[in-house]
Amino acid sequence: MESLNGLDGVRAYGEIFLGKRGSEEKADPLTIGATTYADWVDRFPDQFRLKRVWSYLDFLRRDAGSDVAFKLMYNQIKLYPEIFAAVPLQRMPVIHLVRGNHFDTMLSGYRLRKLGVKHSTLPIKEEKVTIPVHEAMKILRKQVRELKLAKVWLKIITNPVLRIYYEDLIENPSSSIHRICEFIGTSAPDNSSSDTAFKKINTKSYRETIGNYDELKFALAKTPFQKYLSE
Repeated sequence: MESLNGLDGVRAYGEIFLGKRGSEEKADPLTIGATTYADWVDRFPDQFRLKRVWSYLDFLRRDAGSDVAFKLMYNQIKLYPEIFAAVPLQRMPVIHLVRGNHFDTMLSGYRLRKLGVKHSTLPIKEEKVTIPVHEAMKILRKQVRELKLAKVWLKIITNPVLRIYYEDLIENPSSSIHRICEFIGTSAPDNSSSDTAFKKINTKSYRETIGNYDELKFALAKTPFQKYLSE
């Protein structure tokens, strides 16, 4: 989202459809100080849901004085199903960011809870995490279901859709940003390759990162998720 926020004529927010605002220390910098949808719901609790989300999106555009981009997670659509209807009705272009490795997605969530950040350009202390096997399987299966449902929904609606893979964004950010700019009809910044590069927090192997790596590797053997877990 930081990359989108640097584009001409675009104001990018973080997860403005979070259920509740987090602490200032852990909140997305792009969302701090912004009116979130939870704030809007508190302001207009009795308003018809679709009308309320419609007026909220209009408010964001007026407040920014430009086109608006925001991050929307699968669980937030369940929390506020009105956005599920607003996206196709307003013909919003959708950039679908997909992480090809489901295990990395789960590990990122654990590291978020432990370290408080997902991506950083600053050096941080790397710590091991322990992921219970039963919880790992539950989360992995949920991620697969959510991705399948998202792909079905994006096929049904007639909105313009661009699918970007997280791994491509990490390996070649400049190319990914140029694809996004072409998709939304704006020019790419000259410094896209340097300023928009993401830094992976976890630069170590799974064995160095996961306290119960051997247990997980044994449990995931002969499952569809085995291919994601390697040393």
